[in-house]
This record gives sequence, structure tokens and C-alpha cells, in this order.
Amino acid sequence: MAQLEFHDVSKGYKAGDVEVPVLIKVNLEVSKGEILVILGPSGSGKTTLLNLAAGIDKPDEGTVVVGSRDLAGLSEDELTRYRRTRVGYVFQFFNLLPTLTAKENVAVALELLERPDDEEVARALHRVGLGGMGDRFPHQLSGGEQQRVAIARAIVKRPALIVADEPTGNLDEETGAEVFKTLTEVNRDAGSTLIIATHDAKARQHADRVMRLKGGKLEEF
Repeated sequence: MAQLEFHDVSKGYKAGDVEVPVLIKVNLEVSKGEILVILGPSGSGKTTLLNLAAGIDKPDEGTVVVGSRDLAGLSEDELTRYRRTRVGYVFQFFNLLPTLTAKENVAVALELLERPDDEEVARALHRVGLGGMGDRFPHQLSGGEQQRVAIARAIVKRPALIVADEPTGNLDEETGAEVFKTLTEVNRDAGSTLIIATHDAKARQHADRVMRLKGGKLEEF
């Protein structure tokens, strides 16, 4: 069963008076529970693809379908709810709030849904190996630990889809390998669909399938 589908999706941006194509007629089907790695260098359109899947951006052409719903048919309120309830986003630079503790950063995801749950927050931190660090602030954590907090924040609401944009791009090689392992393990436990966009070919060993973005087109790797 497909969790996410792209049908002839194109997206570009304007640079002055010039239209710059980023994605060109992209077709993609991702199954429920699948772990997909999309490889590509910086500027290849990986973030754009993830933003389209997450309902943050809209295609210029084509359709993005989640479940059986075309995201283009959703109102802004419905898109906001889709992002809050069904999508977990893991960023390269963690995007943690510096004035909040680890557990408070994770709790924000549930507070936005108006269903705070301290036990669920504690479980999410435990699943990423930070069970005893909930009271620490981001500056008291290593880069790898901060990314684990970000993963806990993404999974705490039990989303159907998790998208990770260069999740190891700001980490050293050893820490990056640990983050890939954590991200894929917790995803398999949760049964979510996971899309990792990265330039790091080592992510391949954690994937069910690997694709590559090149010249605006998505192809099997």
C-alpha cells in the first residue's frame, strides 16, 4: 500500500527573471513502512522534494498524494493539521529551541496538537537513548545528542511519515552513523514511512530502497 505518491511533479524557482527548474516530472511511490534514501549533492532538489511530501511547498505541476488525498486539495488549515499530525521532520541543524530542555523540545510537538503527554515524551527520549537527559538544555548536549532529541520530537506524535533532511550533515562520521542507526531503528519500531535525503552514501546500508536525484530527475540508484 502506497503511503506517498508523486505523479509528474515539477517544481522550480525564479532567480531574477530566470525560471530555475529544481524537480522535473518526478514520479515516486513510497510504501507504508518503507525506508527510502534519496541521494544527491547540495542543490539537487532533495529539500524541495521533502517539503513537497510534507505539505510545506506545492508543486508547479503534477500531484502529491498521501494515502488517497491530493495535498493540493487541502485548505491551509487542513495542510497545517496534516503537517502537525502526520509528518515528523528531522532537520540538518536540529532546530531545537535553546531556552527549552530536551523534554520540553519534544513536548512541543504534542502541545501543538493540544494533547500534552509527559509519559509519551519520556518514552520517545528513551527510544533514542536519552532517557536520563530530559532536563538538559541543547547547549549541554553534543551534536549527536541534539539530533536524537530532534528525532524524538519527530516520532513522539507517532506520524505516518518521517522526512529527514541531511540529518547527519552537521555531524562527524562516527556520530552520523549512530544517528542513521537510531533513526532507522525507531522508525521500524513505529512502522512509519521514512524518507532520508542525504549526500552521505553510507545511509544506503539502512535503506529498503535507494534513489538518486540528478538534474532534477529522480532515478533508481
